[in-house]
Amino acid sequence: MLQNFAPESYILDNIAKGVECPYRHGENVKTNSRLKAYLAPLLKSSDNIGCGVLCINAVYLINHGTSWSPSIPQALIKKSIPVVTFSLRNMPNLRRIICWGNVASRSWAILAAAEPELASSKVVFRVPHPAARISRDEKLKQWLEVTRFA
Repeated sequence: MLQNFAPESYILDNIAKGVECPYRHGENVKTNSRLKAYLAPLLKSSDNIGCGVLCINAVYLINHGTSWSPSIPQALIKKSIPVVTFSLRNMPNLRRIICWGNVASRSWAILAAAEPELASSKVVFRVPHPAARISRDEKLKQWLEVTRFA
């Protein structure tokens, strides 16, 4: 589960360029390459259909302006919970959830309080967001527990 609070300017630029899926991270966004590196031990294949991993967003909102790292109030996170809940309820084979970053962790805590039965059937890991400003070694250390569960 990722924070996805893209700046409006990124979306508008993609629309102006005619990008087929203007709301998704492009292939060259650093977060995507970092995700691939961290997820490598968990991937069943290299293609996005059969890899066995699905990323969903903890926040389904667009940030007005140009900032990639806004502070997200709890009230806005709560507005996305119905979408996250819907996603999880329609994924019967989902076994584990990795919350990337504080926003995803906060979103999961709200969902778990509102939907304890749904939440209790999942193994949940909390790791730094791929773009977190901490050392790569610290991120990898926190990923060890996730990859041991693979």
